[in-house]
Amino acid sequence: MKPFINRSAIHKTKFRSDEVSVLAYTAHLLKEEGAYSGSIFRKGELLKTFEINCTSQTNDQQVNIDLAGLKSDTGSLLSDQKLEVSPNGYVMFYDSVADDAYQVRVEKSLKNQKLKKEFESKQLDNDDLYSVILLRPGEYTGTEMKNKSNLKITVVYPDSSIKRKSRKPGPVTVNVEKKGFSEKTVEVMPGQPLVFHVKDKSLIQIELKKPFDKKAEVKKPKLSKRKDIRRSIRMVRKQK
Repeated sequence: MKPFINRSAIHKTKFRSDEVSVLAYTAHLLKEEGAYSGSIFRKGELLKTFEINCTSQTNDQQVNIDLAGLKSDTGSLLSDQKLEVSPNGYVMFYDSVADDAYQVRVEKSLKNQKLKKEFESKQLDNDDLYSVILLRPGEYTGTEMKNKSNLKITVVYPDSSIKRKSRKPGPVTVNVEKKGFSEKTVEVMPGQPLVFHVKDKSLIQIELKKPFDKKAEVKKPKLSKRKDIRRSIRMVRKQK
């Protein structure tokens, strides 16, 4: 079998938080116990549905839903799997393969058989997480579309003087508050996760403005001292 090269991921330089796509994930915090119904859309078309049970009977604090491989026919996603998460646990949506723009809606089932909106990816809300992995070195601009605040993001070339066995830098976290981003500038290396912890209703856009084609154009990177990606959600939880 020939090795698979994901060209859409390699060349991706623009991201929006209202779209679940490759090299990005969106995570929502379920605070209350109960049954939740989810729907996956693409260009307004319903593709799949799923069910999540939020219960204290499980110790799982995170459930991951990979949208890769969805087909256009409606039906149940992961119907043969039991999706459970504990209260104050995160549900993470991502696409491991394709650069398709998906939208996600989650609703809570009420006793009167009605549904109450819990989450909608087109507008992130308090305690939602949005993370991107930028691969191409250069200067990016992050924009919070609600208040037009900007964040300068610099993706630097790795420092060749650092030994390969050195631990990979963990995620860099930026809060998104009512007034805008908590930082004005951040610096990451290619492949280093940049996590946005949403504190207020937000729509985030990230776009490459100036590519770095020569190493001489950028200064040496400063390695992040944050924990690795597997601990990013627990790190956010400790900030509360």
